[in-house]
Amino acid sequence: FTLYRPNLVGADTCPNRNFEKAYELLKKAGGKDKDQLARVQFLAGEQDEAIEALTKHADEKKNEVRPLACLVELLWEAEKRDEAKKRFEELRTVAGHADLGASPVFDRLTEAAEAFEYPSDWRTPEPLAENIGNRVPIDSLGPFRWSPSDTPAWTLADADGNQRSMNEFQGKPVVVIFYLGFGCLHCIEQLQAFAPEYEAFQEAGLEVIAISSDEEGDLAESVKNFDKEKLPIPIVGDPSLEVFKQYRCFDDFENTPLHGTFVISPDGKILWQDISYEPFMDPKFVLEEGKRLLEQHKALRNRTGPVNLRQAKNEKGDHTQEVTNSRRDT
Repeated sequence: FTLYRPNLVGADTCPNRNFEKAYELLKKAGGKDKDQLARVQFLAGEQDEAIEALTKHADEKKNEVRPLACLVELLWEAEKRDEAKKRFEELRTVAGHADLGASPVFDRLTEAAEAFEYPSDWRTPEPLAENIGNRVPIDSLGPFRWSPSDTPAWTLADADGNQRSMNEFQGKPVVVIFYLGFGCLHCIEQLQAFAPEYEAFQEAGLEVIAISSDEEGDLAESVKNFDKEKLPIPIVGDPSLEVFKQYRCFDDFENTPLHGTFVISPDGKILWQDISYEPFMDPKFVLEEGKRLLEQHKALRNRTGPVNLRQAKNEKGDHTQEVTNSRRDT
């Protein structure tokens, strides 16, 4: 039994079997395992005190194997056979799945185990309960493999009162921008940043639409105030904020809508999103990232059917994540 590691205070006293001195030094050093300290105290002649201390420690560490095994060892060496057997019976269950070759303390219990007529493998693991309750169908806990979220459906009116729907974009990739109305200067700046790139998005096959928190009349103000020119990006209004909430562009704690930008695949999967108190101001990044993710999404669908992989390897062997859910560092 190795009582000490070479770096422990008190190690130099053990070769001379000066356990009293070792115990005093180890107490002063502090930070030592209580089962090891109790062992030294036991060898120093304070057997009852050591057993009392280790009993308290084992009870505090209920269902932990090592403190209980060390207690059985000290009780056996103190010739407290009845107490040792009682604690050993407890240990047999607690250590039911322990590796008996993992710690020397198990080897030192061999004599006690033989005296109590236990088999060489004295462990008695608790049997599994026959009734473990009702198991819910595993499919009800979610998909077996991760896949991008489905896009919530919506139907909203534009500035002219015409109904627009997410269904219009079925089979087409689309960028959806949530903004906080014509009274939000940051939102106007975002629309001004995306508007010049509208044609580039369309050339890449990406539609763009904006959802405002405005009423129908305020939507007209958004279009009217856009540099005195018609806004190329179609706008619809969600004054009830129901669609904002469906897309998680809403702070429930603050009870306020949030900015959101989404890239949605032709099959209605959210491939990229940014939700924040600040609008996403880099349309070129959205365009390039949208094209990259759409190409990857298409390749995965061709290879696996409906997308169910979180990661795929590109031709260079790099791992890329199909959906981004955080703001890009700028």
